[in-house]
Parts: sequence; C-alpha cells; structure tokens
Amino acid sequence: LLYFLLFRSEIVGSGIAKFFAVMRPIIYGFVIAYILNPPMHVIENFILKIYAKSKHTPGKRALSVIRLSSAIAAVMMLMLIVYALFALLLPELITSIRSIIANVPTYMSNIQNWYNSLVQNYALNESTKDIFSSVLSTAQDWVSGQFSPRFNGVISKVTNSLVDILVFFKNVLLGLIVSIYVMVSQDSILARSRRMIYALFNVATSNQIIKNLRFVDEKFGGFLIGKIIDSAIIGIICYIGAKIMGLP
Repeated sequence: LLYFLLFRSEIVGSGIAKFFAVMRPIIYGFVIAYILNPPMHVIENFILKIYAKSKHTPGKRALSVIRLSSAIAAVMMLMLIVYALFALLLPELITSIRSIIANVPTYMSNIQNWYNSLVQNYALNESTKDIFSSVLSTAQDWVSGQFSPRFNGVISKVTNSLVDILVFFKNVLLGLIVSIYVMVSQDSILARSRRMIYALFNVATSNQIIKNLRFVDEKFGGFLIGKIIDSAIIGIICYIGAKIMGLP
C-alpha cells in the first residue's frame, strides 16, 4: 500500500480530487449547518417560549415542524445577509476599480508635474534628472504595456470561468438543502455517530474521543461567535469613521 501511494501518487491524488468534487455539496452542507446551528437554536427556543406562554405543549410532530421552520429561517437569514453584503460591496468595488484604471493617466500626469516642479525648485544635476526620467518612463511603459492588458486578461478569464461559477453556486445551493436536513436530523445523526464510536473503540477511549470532540466544538464555536462579534464591531467603527470623514 505504501509503495502504491508513493509511486502512483497522481492516480491517488486524482481519485481523492474526484471524491471531494462529488462530496463538495455535502461538505458545504455540514459546514453551513455547523455555522447556522446556534441561530437555529435561538429561533427554535423563541418559538418554544411562545408555545410555553400559550400553555400548549407541542407534540412530537409539532416539534419536528418547529425544528424544520427554524432551520429554514436560519438558512434564509444567511442568504439575506450574503445578498446584502454582495449588494453593498460589489457595485462599490467595481466602481472603485474602474475609477482607478480611468485615472491612471491623471496619476502619471500628477507625478510628471511633481517632477517638473522638483526640477525647477531644486538644482538637480543631469544624472539625477536622467534617473527620474528613466523611472517615470519605465512606469508609464509598464502601465500602458503591462497593467492594462493584464487586467483585461483577468476580466477575460473571469468571463470564461462562468461554468465554474455556476458549478460553485450549484454546490452551494445543494449544500443549503443538505444543511437543512442536517440541522433537522442532527439529534439522530449525533446519536448514530456516538453509537459508531462506541462500536469501534472501547468505553474509555470512546468517552475520551467524545470529550475531545465536545471540547473542540466548544472552542471552535466560541471562536466563530467571537469573530462575528469582532467583525461587527470593526464594521460599525469603520462605518462611523467613514461618515465622520465624509467618505463614500
């Protein structure tokens, strides 16, 4: 087996790549379900509190409907947040890139004017002038001969990779569907996983594995929540700062 892995690494790598390509929607689904699990439980607990106030005890079927509704609501909330971010950022990003490219000649002209004023205000020798002129000429040639064609090549590649983009969105869409199933069935999935661990290992090892998994879940979940709060705080501060300075 070691010999095969070493000397047939291309075949093994291709097989692994194909496997993960097929499993990608399921992997996306589990990742999305893990991220959306806390808000789903918040929504679920809110609905259960409303049931408690109405003095009605939900049955097993009602609990399943509440769990399904909470999972769908969490997925819709995620889609709304992603849509809002793209709707805010993409137009500004495209406008900024177009503005930078359109103003490149103006930037070069400003540098040229700064260089001319530098020459007039300070007595520069001929060698220094030649160095400045060479640097400016090289920069202008690079902008006209390298930057613009390369940028156009990037745009062309992005356009040509439309199929890859559609495949990605297809995987994400399937992942969202899988994530709903995982969130709704998480209790049975966890119970089966626990039974599998106890079937494969002895009791002491199984207890240690489950303890370690709970520890990782607690720390990684706390990390995700902390990053979300941290990002929200930084975003609010940047928004307030941009408003104060009059930035778009």
